[in-house]
Amino acid sequence: MLRPPSKGELALFCAVCPQPGVNLPPDWKERITSWMFWRYLTGNGNFKKTCVQHQAVKEKNKVKPGYDITGVVSVACARHGCFAPAGTVDLQKGERQINMDLALSEACDATKAGQTLGLRFTYDINCQYCVNFHQKVGPRKPLSIPENMALLFVIGLFHVHGHKEECLALGKLGNLSGAHSTL
Repeated sequence: MLRPPSKGELALFCAVCPQPGVNLPPDWKERITSWMFWRYLTGNGNFKKTCVQHQAVKEKNKVKPGYDITGVVSVACARHGCFAPAGTVDLQKGERQINMDLALSEACDATKAGQTLGLRFTYDINCQYCVNFHQKVGPRKPLSIPENMALLFVIGLFHVHGHKEECLALGKLGNLSGAHSTL
């Protein structure tokens, strides 16, 4: 008898990203290059920022009559661009950060991010998104991330230069061990 697929089971995650039990050596936790085994995810959506105005942000609330869904927000592998299973969520008019909270929570669960040493999450509004993140998302809340997982919020280099000067510290991805640019 066939069983229905479980959440995220119909999608494959990035084949080359570190996945314990799939593509990592047995001693991966003891290696000096442990930064190689962090999960790198990125989120994308249209939220209004108070520190910068982009045309896409100004246009985000233009809704066509009869539509309940105004777009999607997604979480993907920041290294290779593969979408995370269960990491895409519908947006509604007046979207809120909770849409990304849900997408990130579901992506962490479906990709088993808690089995890795940590998560580096890039998002163009991390200067605001990370402020109350742990009050909204935690191990004992409906939206959760693994309790033992280290979490680092970063703004991608493309977006950080459009922010205020105080946001630049979150854009120093290139200064982090194991985080480098690729062409």
